[in-house]
Amino acid sequence: MLPKGLIDPGQLRNELVMVQTACDEKLLALSGEQLDLAPEPSHLNHPIAATKYEVLSWMFKHDAWHCAEMELIKLNLGLGFKWQ
Repeated sequence: MLPKGLIDPGQLRNELVMVQTACDEKLLALSGEQLDLAPEPSHLNHPIAATKYEVLSWMFKHDAWHCAEMELIKLNLGLGFKWQ
């Protein structure tokens, strides 16, 4: 059993796959010309990305960063590293 506040590695992996799948679907649905367009305006405009491609690329990297960050925290707590 994981200490309170830690996410089960299986759940974390499932969430990573969910984000990757959503990004893959968007990438496959958009043409190269569409990927070069600016993202649609929203109440949460992206602070870094200027194109749809950059937004999707950032999402992949951002999610992977957090997965690695959580695993590092678990290693530092002596809980080990294990993908389920």
